[in-house]
Amino acid sequence: MVFEGKNINSTDLTNQEAAKFTIRNGGKGGILAWRAACTEGLELSKKVGKLKAKQGIDVSVRVLDRKRGNEHVTIFAKRGEEKEGVKSLISKRIAKSKIYYNV
Repeated sequence: MVFEGKNINSTDLTNQEAAKFTIRNGGKGGILAWRAACTEGLELSKKVGKLKAKQGIDVSVRVLDRKRGNEHVTIFAKRGEEKEGVKSLISKRIAKSKIYYNV
């Protein structure tokens, strides 16, 4: 799993309403199943998907509540088709990443 975005560790959204990041399957074959979740002060344009090799998808993050302070998005991903549901994807993840936002 590869993430592409501006300063992925901490993005400043104090003067912006939204940002985006890209999830990309950097593998040579197979499916990457992914899910994303965010704290209550943010909203995601997409929360779940499957990517073929070399395929990517842009996900937008929108600020809903600036009073909350530091917010984050968590992305879970694993190789192969997801057949067992969300709990399985989270417990058998191959990757878990967080992106932090200053709002």
